[in-house]
Amino acid sequence: MPSAKMNSKFLLENNAVFSPDGTKVLTGSIDGTIRFYEVSTGEELRRFSVNDHVWSVAFSPDGRQFLSGTEHGAMMLWDIETGELLRTFEGYMAKRLFTVAFSPDGKRVLSAGEDGVARLWDISDLAPALTTRATEWVFHR
Repeated sequence: MPSAKMNSKFLLENNAVFSPDGTKVLTGSIDGTIRFYEVSTGEELRRFSVNDHVWSVAFSPDGRQFLSGTEHGAMMLWDIETGELLRTFEGYMAKRLFTVAFSPDGKRVLSAGEDGVARLWDISDLAPALTTRATEWVFHR
């Protein structure tokens, strides 16, 4: 299958992930946009705007929602089809959320940032269920 080019005006993407079924892609960009693409054609299906650099994105296991993590520590839950911002997770004051992820059952989400703190959240709760801090930096080669 030939590859499809997904056009980005400024090539500012920090992160890109496949949907669970492999037919779509999300990208997060330092220009504050999140783009949703069709893999087979490269067509941009939807664009989401955030008032911050987007460092990380992750699809929910069913592919109907996604998370974004930003430069100033906001983790947001979005509806793919409607474009609606469903929730902003509060209490993360770190700069740069490098990682956001869903649990396999979609009931919990995880965030990790530049401050070395990882937070596990129950998706229906307003406070982190677990917080842990790295005691030393580990680099993988």
